[in-house]
Amino acid sequence: MPSFSPDGSQVTFTLTNDSKKGNGLYTALVGGDKLLQLTDDPGDCCSAWSPDGQAVAFSRNSENGFDIYTVSPLGGTPRKLYARSQRKLYAYSTNRAQLLAWSPDGKLVAFSEANAEGRPAITLLSLADHSTRHLTSPPVEHFDSQPAFSPDGKRMAFVRTSGPGAVDDLFLVPIEGGFPGA
Repeated sequence: MPSFSPDGSQVTFTLTNDSKKGNGLYTALVGGDKLLQLTDDPGDCCSAWSPDGQAVAFSRNSENGFDIYTVSPLGGTPRKLYARSQRKLYAYSTNRAQLLAWSPDGKLVAFSEANAEGRPAITLLSLADHSTRHLTSPPVEHFDSQPAFSPDGKRMAFVRTSGPGAVDDLFLVPIEGGFPGA
């Protein structure tokens, strides 16, 4: 799951089961041959750059659930933004990884998390106070994943998957909430 910096000069990605370099999140200059290890946990994935390029958000999955962190693209100690015990970031049966999305104004991070009914819904994390709210509410036997903010930050695109055959549809919803439209 690579992620480009806003200016396109760097990319972050996850390495797992690499005996020479080690597990974790890495960054590299595009076209460069040197890697900088940002984290060393094999559960780290799904990086997303902040709009100003000063931080990288990522998820850390474990037996106890998942957390969302940020880390400087220059390295350093990751800072925990969000912890949710006993729930992992949702990756559906085709093993496509969960994505994090950073709002264009840098105030929100979006991800998919089970709602009160146990169905994965798009959730918004406020970076100001670390509060969350579910943006979507998928119907029974549906789940929402892969959030992406519009360039103006007013809408969210996401994938809604339905049924036992895992049929994907693309939806848009206003950031304020409301009924999603295909």
